[in-house]
Parts: sequence; structure tokens; C-alpha cells
Amino acid sequence: MLPTLFRLLAFVSLTGVLPTGLCARPLHLSPAKTEVVKYVNETYIVACQSDKGANIAWTKPSGERVSQSRGRIHIEERWNVKGGVNLIFESIEKKDRGNYTCSAEVDGRELTQHFKLVVITPISFMDTPTLQNATEHQDMTIRCEVEGDPEPKVTWQVNGKHPQGPRHKVIADGLLIKNVSRSDRGEYLCRAFQASSIASNIAEQIITLKVQHKPHWPSEQSVRDRAYGYVSGTVNLSCEAMADPGPEFEWIKDSHRIGPHTKHAKLFREPNRSVLQLLITNQTVFGEYVCRASNPLGYLERIVVLHEGAQPVAPQMHVRAAMHDALVIELKETVEENIFRKSPPPLDVTSFRVQVKRKEDKDWLHANTFDFDAETGPMYTIQGLQPDSVYTIRAAAINAAGISNYVKEQNYRTKSLAVAASMNEETSAAPFSSVSSICLLIGAFLLSQC
Repeated sequence: MLPTLFRLLAFVSLTGVLPTGLCARPLHLSPAKTEVVKYVNETYIVACQSDKGANIAWTKPSGERVSQSRGRIHIEERWNVKGGVNLIFESIEKKDRGNYTCSAEVDGRELTQHFKLVVITPISFMDTPTLQNATEHQDMTIRCEVEGDPEPKVTWQVNGKHPQGPRHKVIADGLLIKNVSRSDRGEYLCRAFQASSIASNIAEQIITLKVQHKPHWPSEQSVRDRAYGYVSGTVNLSCEAMADPGPEFEWIKDSHRIGPHTKHAKLFREPNRSVLQLLITNQTVFGEYVCRASNPLGYLERIVVLHEGAQPVAPQMHVRAAMHDALVIELKETVEENIFRKSPPPLDVTSFRVQVKRKEDKDWLHANTFDFDAETGPMYTIQGLQPDSVYTIRAAAINAAGISNYVKEQNYRTKSLAVAASMNEETSAAPFSSVSSICLLIGAFLLSQC
């Protein structure tokens, strides 16, 4: 007996084929699995076959016999195999889980085969908006409701880090944040894990949290500020505030609201910023202006005091050098000395504005404008010009009260490329000595006296 068994085992190990009739079952399933794992909405077909059996039937976990030939769960005879019946799941649902039984009469006996259908419900996010709003200084639950079977476990990340500290607590339907602050805004990652002995899954949802808050001033803006202007000039008063929802701005002077129909005033609205432009027609325009920024959560006020200041005097302008693509100009502040002056004292010049246009252009609408810091002067270079071209130049001084009149226009021609190249060759060929330095200094001085 043993030699025969050894020969049989050797045959099976070499060929991988069981001899006909060995372990043959009078009733069997195909696939021959006792446990089948499927996700919701998947399909599955299992065959029950018996060569000698009769009255082959399938029974649901509830004990109900499957008799339908059509539908989500139905049976079909195996058309190419004698004595077989297929059990077909067209779209598996969670309620389909359980033990399914195939039965048949074989040689006067009832035989059965079973398989267990395990249905996994994949992770899904319910009532989880990708954009959620919180209110500053209030408690907030960032909603992340997760469903699945097996039941998923949830972890959180906030701007790439796990939330820590007593203000954060993971609860059943989300992440609780106590006493919300503006620093809590950002991206939150709700990550769900589904793990068991038969399957595992992971899913993520990114949630953006916006924190609504009352207006607050930018750190660089003071609660009280000052501005300057002069009669017949214009001045812009600005007010900036950060808020969510965005702020509404009001300007008030002497308890009167300044509106779009207020004479000699214009209002310009930008995101989180309001600009009040005033035409200073007389002395009554000067004084305190209140800017109020508000939203449904609160409001702030700041005061801008408009003082009278002297309009700057037009500067002194001289062109000191011309290249093929640039001009070097000298700009100096003009100081007026008048002991009988009744107007406000002059303010320091902070910058110069230079405009350049081609001589043939009739007006200054398309002129190039350059603003130079007064502290970096007095020499300034205007670049980006064309060779051998005549340009008209004018300049003005700027202080806290506004801009001066422009100086008298002056025309200058840039050098041609040939002249510029010739000068470069002469400069590179000539040795640079102390005598050359002195000559250059004398030339620069003589030019300054022109």
C-alpha cells in the first residue's frame, strides 16, 4: 500500500494533475472558495455542479431560495455543462453578506456546498465640505464624517503636522478646535484607514478652513496718522484693514459721512483698502478724517489728520553726460528763503519725478516716468534710450504735501553708436594718470557752472 501511495504522490508533484476520480466530489463549487471577499457594487459568479445530481438549487443567507432568472441576484443554468447552475451577483450590496448554500439530490441523498460572502463597504466621506468656515474666538468642529465597513479609523494633519495641545480634539464626526484664532486657518487633511484580516483601504479628504474675524489693521499701519496737502492741490488719504468677510469702509469728517456725491471728494475701493481723494479748495478741507472699517463681526476706526503743507518748489535740473542709450542728470532741491512767508513751512523733498519723451511727441501722455529717491542723488541715470535721438526732459520735486510744478523742458540728444564706440576706444587706449583725474574733475566742475 505504501509504495503505491508514494508513487501517486510523486506523480502529482511532477505533473500537478490529480488522477481522474481521485477526491472527486458529487457536488462542488467553482470557484471552490469557502469565503469570498467583495466590495460594494462589484460582480461575482459562482457555479454549483453535480454530474449525477438532480434538483440543484441556491439558497440565500435568509433561507430564501433563489428562483429568479433575471435581476441583481439571479440563477442561470450552465448551458455548456450538464448538471450546473450559476449564481450571479450583478451588483453586490452590503445586505448581501452571509452564507450561500447550493443543494442537490445525489443517489437519493441531499448534498450541500456553502460559501460565505463578505461584503466590504469602501470608505466614503459624508457631509464633509472641502471649504469650511469658523469664527474667531468660538469653538468649531471641522466636519469629516467617514463611513465604511469595516469601520474606518480617522487621523488628522494640519498644514502638514498632527494637531496637538488641549485646543484640538478628535471626535466622532470631525476635529474640534476650541477658541479658534486666525492662526488656525489653512489646510486640514482628514485621512481614513480601513484595516482587517481580509482587506485594507485608505482615503483622504483635504479641507480648507477659513477663519472669519472682525477687521484689524495691518501691523505697519498706525491708529492715528497724518497727511499733508496744499490749497489748490489734491491729496489721497488711504485706509487698509484685514477682515473676513471683507471690510466695508466709511470716511467721516466733522460727524458727516463722505459719500460718492460729496463735492470735491472721490472714493476708490480696492480689496481691503479704501482711498479718499480730496481736492483742497480752501482751509476748511484740513482737519481730522475718521476711517471706519466694519463687517458683521465688528468694526475699527482710525484717524488721519490732514495738515496744510507747502507745495515743493520745482528742482534744479542739469544734464551732465550723454551716452548712446542713457542720460545722466543732476537734480537738486530748490530752497526758498523768504522771511516774510506766511504759508506753512516747507517740507523736505523725498523724491524727484523725471519724465522723458521724444522731441517729436506733442504731449506727455506716453512719456516714460522715473521716480528717484532724493537721498540717493544728486546724480541719476535715465536708461533705455535710443542712440542719436533727441529727447525732451522735465523734472519735479515731491514732498509729503504733493508734487511741484515741472521745471522748464530741456532737449538733449543721445550719442550715436559710432561716436560712443570711438570714445570707448580712446578711453581704453589712453593711460589713466593723476593728470587725467585732475582734468576730469576740472571738466566736471566747469560743467556744473554752466
